[in-house]
Formats: sequence, C-alpha cells, structure tokens
Amino acid sequence: MIKDRLIKTCLAVIPDEQSHYAISPEIAMTSSFYSKSYEAYVAASKDEFNNYVYTRGSNPTTHKLEVLLAELEGAQRCKVFASGMGAISATLQSYVMNGSHIVVVNSIYSTAMKFIKSLEKFGVSHTVVMSVDTQEIVSAIQDNTDVIYLESPSSQKFEIVDLKAIADIAKSRQITTMIDNTWATPMFQRPLESGIDLILHSCSKYIGGHSDIVAGAVLGTTEGVGRVEQNGYLMMGSTCSPMNSFLAIRGIRTLPIRMEKHNSNVKAVIDALKDDPRIEKIYHPYIQQAERSEKYLDGYGSLLAITFTDKDTTKLQTFINTLETFLIGVSWGGYESMVLPGYKFDNLETMKARGLDITHTRLFIGLLEAQMTITDLKQALSIAYD
Repeated sequence: MIKDRLIKTCLAVIPDEQSHYAISPEIAMTSSFYSKSYEAYVAASKDEFNNYVYTRGSNPTTHKLEVLLAELEGAQRCKVFASGMGAISATLQSYVMNGSHIVVVNSIYSTAMKFIKSLEKFGVSHTVVMSVDTQEIVSAIQDNTDVIYLESPSSQKFEIVDLKAIADIAKSRQITTMIDNTWATPMFQRPLESGIDLILHSCSKYIGGHSDIVAGAVLGTTEGVGRVEQNGYLMMGSTCSPMNSFLAIRGIRTLPIRMEKHNSNVKAVIDALKDDPRIEKIYHPYIQQAERSEKYLDGYGSLLAITFTDKDTTKLQTFINTLETFLIGVSWGGYESMVLPGYKFDNLETMKARGLDITHTRLFIGLLEAQMTITDLKQALSIAYD
C-alpha cells in the first residue's frame, strides 16, 4: 500500500509535450483565461470547474495538485482551497441547512469548532461527544443529524475512532461522515477505504512540508466534492493561489520520505520519555489504542502531547523557554520541531471544559536526528523540574 503511494508521488505530474517536458509543473499565474470564440466561452462558463475560465473556479496548476491528492487518497475528486479552514467551512456549510444537526466527535481543531458553533445562528445545532467510544458516538445521533465530523487521531489527545463502525452506521442512516486526515496524511491512513465520505486536509502541514504555504483540500466522490464546489467553494471565495499549489506539489514529492522520518523520530522520542517520572502522560497512538492503531494506521504522525507530573506553571514556562531545538508557535508539519503550551495564563476554565490538564503541551517532532531532539528535551526537563 505505502509502496503504491510512493510510486504515485515519485511520478507526480509527469512531464509531457504540453508542458514542454518541464520536470517541475508550470505555474499558471493568471486570474483569467480567454476563449477562442463566443461559443467556446459560453460552453466553458457553464462548467468552470472542468474548464479554465477564471482562477477562482479552476486553474491548471491547482488542478494538477487536485489530481495528485485524489490519487494519493484513492478519491474520485479533490478540490483545493486557500486554507484548511476554507475547506472545512465550505464543506460543512454545503452539507447542512436550517434544522440540521452535527455530531462532533471528541476534540477537533479549535477554529473548526468555532465555525460549527457559528452555524447555530442559521439553525444548525450540534452535539460534542468527548469520547471515541463507538456507542457513545451513535447515542449522540438524532433524527435530524446530517453530518458526523471527526479527526482521527483526534486533536489534543490523539485518540483513534473506529472509522469503519462509524461509517457503516452513518451510511445506514444517510448521514455524511467527514474526517480531517491531516495528522496521518494519505501515507499512513486512507479513510475512504473504511467508508468515510469526505476527507479534509490542511495542506499547510505535512503535504506542504516546508512551513511556507497555507492551503487546504476536500476529497471524496465526484458527487460528494461536486456538492461542495456548487454550494460552498465559489461562494466562500477561498481560492488557492497557483504558487501555493505548485509548492504543495513540490512538498508531495518528498512526502513519503519525510513521513518515514517523522514516524521513526516520534517513536524514538516517545520511547525515551515514556518512563520519565517527570512526565505524567504522553498522548499519541504509538502508546495507546494498539488494536485500532494497527487496524487503521500504516505509520505515525509526529504530533503528540504531554502533561507533567508537577503542575507548577512557572516550571512549565521554564521547560518551554529552555528548549533549544523547538520553536514556540502554532502550526506544524515542516522540518522544524515545534512546541505549543495549552495554558495561556487566563484560559484555565476553557482548558478544564475541554478536559485538558493545565500542563498539557503539544510537541511536534521535526526532522532533526532523534537523538538531538531527545537530548534537548531531557536537558529542558532537568533544568525545569529537577
């Protein structure tokens, strides 16, 4: 399976005569496309997703990225957006209406949760299930449930949902399932094969891989993604620039190699820290939910979270400020390691409401040699907690 995906990335955008056999894809940096005749314009304007009329609808460089992503996920169709939230918001609003209900599974990306809450003013309700237990998720389904939205592994605690079980139940009740697959990428998880309807990606993370683009995508059947194109994409105006599409294609070419390194690095770091008495808990599928990990994952993304035995937040500050190979900041998925504390001095109640410990800290393990990262983490632990 992984070998097949590797071949597809190696053959990403095969040079042809139309592109003058350029090894790298051409960047169609244009806003508009002219038509050769009145009749040609009329025909193209009636289907601007499959014809080049205006880059807000479709663009040759972005289309190449969409075809490549669809190949990797085993999807019939893909639509690329200017950001992950562009893809999430356009997709969700395309599948709900006044009176709809959404089941949100466990913790998801906080801005996605804010968007779902914002739909309340349009008569769209939601229920958050803070669990990955299948029966608890099913119990939250109502007669008017139109969407089950999830991340697997989930944000914050990185727990795995039984995708096939949820997909089977949803299909029997004509409910659309959506998953954010950013953490695992198509290299390590292919949710469509488990029956999930739509996949979402923040291409800003592993797919771009260099911390230099913001982009997103939705993938699924031609009909499923077509509904997003017709009802959300054009109206939301979240168009990916041709340059960012080009950079995402560049990132995909090294995706298998990078993910293999992230996988080995994160396992080495977890093995080095899992018995450290200063660390209370490590949240990552490598050491939790072994059966589901084996069932759904072909490898591990390198985003995890830890909590500390000592709850003194001044020591937490010292730990983070003492790290030498980690950058403090949001986002992840590039070369560099990143650290992000959950506690922001005035958000303790919010953290408690989300079931998070005051010392909950997110770590992204980058592409430095694992031993360098381990040495850095241990020296910071010693300075802060010994």
